Amino acid sequence: MIGLILTAIAVWLFLTNLRFSVQFTGGMEVVVEKTSIDEATVEPVLVKALQEKGFTNYELAFGQKDGYGSVLIQMAVDNDSQVSEVTELVQQALIESNTIESEDEILELSIIGPSVGEYIQKTAKSALIWGMILMGIYILFAFS
Repeated sequence: MIGLILTAIAVWLFLTNLRFSVQFTGGMEVVVEKTSIDEATVEPVLVKALQEKGFTNYELAFGQKDGYGSVLIQMAVDNDSQVSEVTELVQQALIESNTIESEDEILELSIIGPSVGEYIQKTAKSALIWGMILMGIYILFAFS
């Protein structure tokens, strides 16, 4: 009985503390013509621009994609106008920080909408729950 209670608590903690990637929550990735993006110059400009427009719940990640510098912004957006607004903010931040000279230097701009993210998130949670239930049943019969 104690084991069942502890297992239920562990499953609850696991499911309530899940941190989904950009594919699940929505967001965008911007790839530019440079081999790397200087995080120290771009991040303050981008953070300031996002906060001025009222965006507070986001995560930034800088890296490379196919040898080019990239910025990954993970955030939930409510509608198409917010997607357009965030896209414009990112482009302006890259120009203001002298990372790029014009929007023509942006090689790729990938946007993942929230409607797709919600569906994938719901399906992933369901798959996790069913997987744990089936593993529990297997363990119950295999080791009894």
